[in-house]
Amino acid sequence: MGKKVTYQCDKCDYSAHISGGRDVGMIVKTNTYVCYICKEIVDVITEYWTDVTPDESAIGKCPKCNSSENLKEWDNKKCPCPKCNGTMKDSPETEITMWD
Repeated sequence: MGKKVTYQCDKCDYSAHISGGRDVGMIVKTNTYVCYICKEIVDVITEYWTDVTPDESAIGKCPKCNSSENLKEWDNKKCPCPKCNGTMKDSPETEITMWD
């Protein structure tokens, strides 16, 4: 089962509810990327690992704008904000979501 937490920028009001890196659910594997088209940090499906593939066209695409271009793996050690280049941090009070 995968896990998502909320990362908040220390300079602007941007936040993202994401896994923060590679993650695995019961049906899909994901990784966290920055989409430079929509300027968002998003979890992108990298692989389905079931016998039934619901939608292969979703693999490797931004879930917000559906683009497969201008995606860069998000470095959760540097944690740059895509809006202002501030530092993204997960908060101890963050809501945790278990997915899949």
